[in-house]
Amino acid sequence: MFEEGYKYNVYGFIKFGIDGCGFHFCGRMEDTLRYFDGINEYIRIASLIGNRGIVYFNDEYYVYYDRYVSSSIFIVHVYTRKEIISCFLSGKSFNLKRFLSGY
Repeated sequence: MFEEGYKYNVYGFIKFGIDGCGFHFCGRMEDTLRYFDGINEYIRIASLIGNRGIVYFNDEYYVYYDRYVSSSIFIVHVYTRKEIISCFLSGKSFNLKRFLSGY
């Protein structure tokens, strides 16, 4: 399980997708819920810094933007459920709509 304040690395060819290699992450918190079941208590959402070999992916057809894969990440902060919900309730309606559609 990933922890705050730690750096994680993976080695090999960095590739996006389910058969890819590397740490996959989104530029927006609400987009992570399109990939993972937000109700599942084992899913954790974190703020991170990706570096080394970052690959960017954008799929306008499915309205998935700002997706990345990297060979190295640093976990800045792991959000609690309360922090995640507070973030969206205090945000813009666009972010809230995207959040609710994924949650």
